[in-house]
Amino acid sequence: MAVNTKSALLSELGKGPMNYDWGAVLALGRDTLTALLQNTFSDRLSQNDFIPPIAGSYYLDERRYDQLIFEGLMFGPPSLSFEQASGQTNKVVVQMELIAGRCENWSVAPGTVKHLRRIHRLVPGLGQRLEFSANLVILPVEAPGERQLQFALDLGSATNPSCKLSSEAAEPMGEFMLKQLMAQSAFKQPFVFLTSMPHFKDAFSIVDITPITQRAPEGAGTGSSPESDGAALFLMQMSGTRERGFIPGAMPYLLPRKVDSVAENVGAALLVSKLRAQIATEQSRRICSQLVLPGGQTLDVSEEYRPYDLIGFGDLKANARMAWLSPGLSSIAAGERVTFTTNGAQMYDWQARDISFPRAAGSATDKAYQARPVEESGSAQRVTVVTAKVSGEADAAARSALVIESVEPLTISPRVTTWYPNYSDEIVLRATGGSGLNWKLLGTEFGTIAYDRNDPREATFKPTRLDKPPFVRVQRLEVSEGDKTGHATIVLFGVGHVLDVEPYPVPRIVPGAIQRFRLPGDAPADWRVFGPGEISATGDYTAPASTDEEASVVVAFDGPSAGAVIIEHQTPAPAQALALSERWKTLKEFSLRLNNNSRNQVYANRLGQVGIDVILQTQSFNDDYGNEVWDPVDETELNTLVLLDEANNPVPYLTGDQLGIPEDSPNKWMFTRRRQDRYDYIPIKPGHEVEPKDEGVERIPGEDEGRRVVTFYVHSRVAETAYFRARFQAHTKKTHYSIDTTVGFGEIQLEGIKPLETSLELFSFPELGKRVASGPGEDIKDDRFNYYHSTTDYWELTGRGIHFVDVKFDTYSMIKWESEQLDETFVSFTGCAFKPWRPDDTAEIPPGVNYQAELQLLAAEPTVNFKGLDYDFKGQEEVTSGALLFSLERTSNLIYWDDYHGTEYRKVLQDAVKFTVTDNYGNQHKLRLLFSGYVDPRNYLELKMQ
Repeated sequence: MAVNTKSALLSELGKGPMNYDWGAVLALGRDTLTALLQNTFSDRLSQNDFIPPIAGSYYLDERRYDQLIFEGLMFGPPSLSFEQASGQTNKVVVQMELIAGRCENWSVAPGTVKHLRRIHRLVPGLGQRLEFSANLVILPVEAPGERQLQFALDLGSATNPSCKLSSEAAEPMGEFMLKQLMAQSAFKQPFVFLTSMPHFKDAFSIVDITPITQRAPEGAGTGSSPESDGAALFLMQMSGTRERGFIPGAMPYLLPRKVDSVAENVGAALLVSKLRAQIATEQSRRICSQLVLPGGQTLDVSEEYRPYDLIGFGDLKANARMAWLSPGLSSIAAGERVTFTTNGAQMYDWQARDISFPRAAGSATDKAYQARPVEESGSAQRVTVVTAKVSGEADAAARSALVIESVEPLTISPRVTTWYPNYSDEIVLRATGGSGLNWKLLGTEFGTIAYDRNDPREATFKPTRLDKPPFVRVQRLEVSEGDKTGHATIVLFGVGHVLDVEPYPVPRIVPGAIQRFRLPGDAPADWRVFGPGEISATGDYTAPASTDEEASVVVAFDGPSAGAVIIEHQTPAPAQALALSERWKTLKEFSLRLNNNSRNQVYANRLGQVGIDVILQTQSFNDDYGNEVWDPVDETELNTLVLLDEANNPVPYLTGDQLGIPEDSPNKWMFTRRRQDRYDYIPIKPGHEVEPKDEGVERIPGEDEGRRVVTFYVHSRVAETAYFRARFQAHTKKTHYSIDTTVGFGEIQLEGIKPLETSLELFSFPELGKRVASGPGEDIKDDRFNYYHSTTDYWELTGRGIHFVDVKFDTYSMIKWESEQLDETFVSFTGCAFKPWRPDDTAEIPPGVNYQAELQLLAAEPTVNFKGLDYDFKGQEEVTSGALLFSLERTSNLIYWDDYHGTEYRKVLQDAVKFTVTDNYGNQHKLRLLFSGYVDPRNYLELKMQ
């Protein structure tokens, strides 16, 4: 059923419950998911956790006649297609655009001349992508505050890959790429792009999520690819419900048009069950505040209706407290500039590094990146990571964006193509750009060109067939959009191409270089060149010092026979610009030092951290022009940097948003590149301060250009001393170990110390709560409870020398009637307020007192209908940061309830409130709160250890 207008959807939802026994259902549209995936991609860049470029060759056919060779192939952030979604499973089609690299296609059939078929240069916007099927998964993550759930794209489950460049076979190419990607740990790591971080145990706390994917009904899709549009549905089990719901046979499509007459759907919808919609207020906000989204985004669901269940519509909203770089991925020409937005935040320490040639990058300044001009670029393509920090602190979080730089503003694919008389009549080309593209042939026209009126980015060249064609014709073509241009070359061969010209394949030729070509056996030949450059009578080809043409053709004539090779010109930059691509030769320093020279201890509680700085200093060298240069290790090399134990075994790495070593992990030590600023380092004891090791070391001018410092943050679960070293793979493919290249600091000692033991001495809890509200009644003698019909007292739990970062509740509330008689109405119950530490990229938690879900559901039962759960702070009270506030509330009008009604409310609420406090050092303390008092045990609260 196609439901797309808001009125039609509300009419459908008004027919009865549509939540299928789930507490809530969240729908995120394709465009929303694309934004979240892009932000996760950028976040990984900032931690050097990206998928490095891949290379290799394979054959398109079983006979091994058709060979493809890839260099520097990079993939953009994944996006999703719902074209095959059934609405019953978690499967989805993943698309990853080919955003950088080079591909050569060669014909190498035995008994025939080896010849180039085409060369592709890959950039964003060409629409060339890898596709495969994968699963959307939910990953439970142990966290100190509560059980978290991560919503992730499981790229490691990829199957059925496909990729097509021009006319190449899609399946073999996809299988080759996926095999290369599967060898990369960064690819197999779950691609987390949403985390459920529940903070309470109320009726809106998310317990579990089941993901399914749903295709947009016919006519309901929007965006650049309406046929691929759809939604990911989060079927949410909420606290207070013992059973999960069920997957519907045909769930309504919850993403209607924003405006009926405009083909744009809302980005998100939240369906809340009718029962929960009757509890408390701001239901959508209470659920959405638990969802942690990457990229400084929050989910703003504000427009609400109640046709039966509650339905809210909304979109992503920028978080004013969070800085992020946008655009996260951009494509520019040499010499161009890209300007970033940072959500209005000030950012610091702007840097730009080419991932393979650090010195060749342009310059990054406040909110902008300026690429080098063509004459300085030194390469046909650059992949640059731009980073900035969110504050001026040394270990401040970094934000990153990826910039793909090309020689020309527009790119045509294939860049170089060959054509033979036995080929088809048409050559299909594709270009970057928009709807205003104009195609034309340059020079002598050896055919016709026409573009697709439905998609002007695609054009078809039809060669002119001749009865007696010359051996070679070279046709250049141009695409333009305003003052932006791009070019490609088509080499048209006639008859008689029967000689192999060596070497094969043609080595890269830099501007001005000389390359000798020959026929097998050094047979004599008449050498000619078509295009830029010169060739001698002996086959010595001299490349031009600079050219903006794509290719030259070297031809060897031997009587009636001939052979040819294609020479691709990589860049119009002069040869001297290529010196920027020269890499470091030797390491001067590869050492490990404490991030703080006086601190080498960490609590062995799995959560606390201690920092290690890994210093990589390269030795300067003289480039080909005699200049002394310092070339640092690049981003791709840093991507291979790992921590080792003293036996040279890799220390496991915490991935995604894991906060510490998982409780069930067998690993004693683990590390991450991300500082968990919720936890403090162990304080330094007076008199144990150590002078920095670099004190008094004289720096050579320029030396810092070859110095990189990476900080690892180490977790421990054992009270023991351990030694660590590091390893990385250089651009030469050589593996370097810190203990082999550094004297004195190639290894470092860390000490895990016993966690802080739980003791009531660590906590402050009053003997008497603070009265903040009361109903009819009065104090009589020392009794401040029993002569009132209602009272509210706040009991605050604080730390002594510690503060609370998170609290995990087994139960959140307890209840006690004055007696167990069926007509009893006098009762005491508890609530709780806590302001947990929250990352900057999360939504603010609605303030106020919260209650256990079972207490809320009990109060909402029709036979009870108790309206006395007060969620607002009374008076001027509010929760103190780093403390817990318990409310003890007494009333005289809450009808007695037992579980003979078929519920389990009392089973949960009759026991003490049990909770685990995580302090600011990562130590966890198990506590319980219970009713106390000798005469009236429901009037007082008591803190005890579990």
